[in-house]
Amino acid sequence: MSGIQVLHVDDDSSMTELAELMLGRADDLQVTTRTDPEDILAVFDPTEFDCVVSDYDMPRLDGLELYEELTEQFPHPDFPYILFTGRGGEEVASTALNAGLTGYLQKGGTEQWDRLQNRIREGVQRYRATRRADRYDTVLKALGYPIYVVDETGRFRWVNDELAETLDRDREDIVGEPTDYIKPPEVVERAEDELGDLLSSAGPDTSRFPATLVTADGEEIEFRDHMAVLPYEGEEFRGSVGILRPLDEDRLP
Repeated sequence: MSGIQVLHVDDDSSMTELAELMLGRADDLQVTTRTDPEDILAVFDPTEFDCVVSDYDMPRLDGLELYEELTEQFPHPDFPYILFTGRGGEEVASTALNAGLTGYLQKGGTEQWDRLQNRIREGVQRYRATRRADRYDTVLKALGYPIYVVDETGRFRWVNDELAETLDRDREDIVGEPTDYIKPPEVVERAEDELGDLLSSAGPDTSRFPATLVTADGEEIEFRDHMAVLPYEGEEFRGSVGILRPLDEDRLP
């Protein structure tokens, strides 16, 4: 996962200094600190940060109130926001999680900073995955062709309605299944060979090849699969995307 920009808010300057030290130990976390939550409302820019970590008990504006104010600026309801506080107890924790916050942690020893690091990474990873899924739905669905996304393990991460309807299946039944759920073995093997070429240093950017898909009733439908590798996250391979076109169409629009 690429670098994470964290905004840490605490009215105690000794805690913001400690946050810079303890969170800054991680190479993937870059920390910006603020001690006045009210000042943040005027200058907060969600495009500059991937996560907000806030104390709860602060003057004039507590951590939950700050969250309520900032949600109007968040680009998505799942934007990571974590309460990291020395006070509050079970009632505040329950209120925080029911309000939609990513997490709630009590301040403590070194192990709590380690847990906070992990909670930040988990929250940001889920958030980025959600945003990618939203982009799939918005952009790929608009093309009007059957489309799939396969993850790095060879299982369907996402399919659009057109693909599910073409095969007379439910999207939920396909997502999470290996590709041989809807493809004959020889088609799976061909796709793996084509993916290997795409991943090679001298390989093409996209690959086009005949592909057969199987409906829920066992009927085989012929397509031409236009496949490409998903953008990498650092050095991490994340899978591939395919657009299925009729065999008599020569190229993508």
